[in-house]
Amino acid sequence: MPLLVDLPASAELPAAVSATVGDVIGLAATGVLVPDGGVVEVLGPFLPGALDHDGRLTGAQGVPGRALLVARGPGTAVVEVIRSRGLAGPSTTTSLVVEVAAAG
Repeated sequence: MPLLVDLPASAELPAAVSATVGDVIGLAATGVLVPDGGVVEVLGPFLPGALDHDGRLTGAQGVPGRALLVARGPGTAVVEVIRSRGLAGPSTTTSLVVEVAAAG
């Protein structure tokens, strides 16, 4: 069964992560760049949201803060994770190596 792994926003990213096809990795990011190749798919980045008292989804103001990496195929991808401290704040880019093994 695929795993959902959430990397804490307060922690530095590891240099590499290992996953299996189907796994999903959540991480703090205002942007993510992924090379072509079908190893990893990016969903997001997303703005934080909540449910209001009527059950409607509401979004927060500001910059996106979370992204999901979906392991789609076996192989290795070097993902560039961009983190920013606001619209005008400085940003950092960190390389994250994602090693994906075949499911089975």
